[in-house]
Amino acid sequence: MVWRATIWVDAGGENSIVVASGANLDARAQQVPDTALGPDTLVALQMEVPVAENWAIVERAKAAGARVLLNMAPAGMVPEAILRSVDYLVANEIEAAMLAGELGLDANQPTRVPRLLAQRYGLTCIVTLGGAGALAFSPDVGYSIPALPIAAVDTTAAGDAFCGGLAAALDDGAGLYDALCRASAGAGLACRIEGAQSSLPYQEDIKASLSDLPEGRRLV
Repeated sequence: MVWRATIWVDAGGENSIVVASGANLDARAQQVPDTALGPDTLVALQMEVPVAENWAIVERAKAAGARVLLNMAPAGMVPEAILRSVDYLVANEIEAAMLAGELGLDANQPTRVPRLLAQRYGLTCIVTLGGAGALAFSPDVGYSIPALPIAAVDTTAAGDAFCGGLAAALDDGAGLYDALCRASAGAGLACRIEGAQSSLPYQEDIKASLSDLPEGRRLV
């Protein structure tokens, strides 16, 4: 059984995707050995596998002292017990508003959602805003991170590039602000090239593009 995705891209570079999950539905938590989980581990998860398997990994990861990054794509409900165990939650505006609404939080002002989620669950919430960059709040600090100034050709895999860049930077020991900048730069680079895997940038390209990224702002 294979995984397939059919992607349509409009003239502005925005995409719509239809996915046949295939092998993703066969992913199981026990395929991740205990030896891969520990205090030096950052576990990156997304919602294209059976969510019960995600939640099982979260429980094991936290018991082992690992950090957990959950990308809420495609959108789905995340139990409150899981939110309290997640260290980093990444969502786009639609996903974040959906989650906030399910949890009874004020979703009428999208910019408030990451702050509210961070305060309630003690996590760091990052909401991606496409060409407007990203907003991020931990319980202690918030940042507005701009997007890389590029002419978008195809936004397919921009979210994957953002999450991958963020996870790699955090795993490398970067602070939140620097990790967000690397994530934003990586997402921007992915939009310059058609395709998904073919558009994902290398670390050296991300680091070289950081000088082109406008400075972010600390929020209070």
